[in-house]
Amino acid sequence: MKTDEETVHAAGASKHRHVAWPFRYDFNEENVTCPTCRRLYFEGLEGKRMDEKFRKYNRLLISYNDLNQAYGISDYLISNNLYDNYPRENSVLVQGLNSAAIVAYARPFSGNRGTSATNNLPKSILSVLSGDEREIHDAIITDRHTIVAHADADELGVSPVKFNTGVSEIVIPMNCKTSAIVLLKESMELLRSASEKLRENVFEQRMALEHDLKPHMKTVEVESSD
Repeated sequence: MKTDEETVHAAGASKHRHVAWPFRYDFNEENVTCPTCRRLYFEGLEGKRMDEKFRKYNRLLISYNDLNQAYGISDYLISNNLYDNYPRENSVLVQGLNSAAIVAYARPFSGNRGTSATNNLPKSILSVLSGDEREIHDAIITDRHTIVAHADADELGVSPVKFNTGVSEIVIPMNCKTSAIVLLKESMELLRSASEKLRENVFEQRMALEHDLKPHMKTVEVESSD
């Protein structure tokens, strides 16, 4: 079967080379298409047990990329010494990358939508984390839900105050700027190590499930370009 398009989507890792969906196919046949179209490559998955394995497998594929992104961003912040002289220097870059790292890290645990994958990674995935990494994990999830992806009024302490200068009255919004809330360098280092451990654990669990699911996957024959 010949493909019209072959786009490689690679997600590299330090110890493993993982390609979540190596090619994007454009088929005319029914029931054979790419995951982008939200239709399945799988066939013959009988029963609730196998279906649940398939949904967990998909979440592992998605979460690997999320955690890989979180690791890449946190490593970039630390390896390039962007915290040096913050906030006098690199304030916009540090704040932006901090938010991006938190959002990427939290995706696998944020109650995602869709029926082709489980909503979250299982909590057992966190067993590889140290005590300090688990503590920063909980803090990151809280920050994501309150001040990074959302703007929780109570968490931000919004409280407008009226100042009387004797000449005029000036209203100043006394609330915390979400963009200015960044993890300390030590906390970002813990995010980096946690995301790396979780990423590798996700990969191992993916490979264990793939052994059972692989026989049920749709086989795609690709013609040689030679």
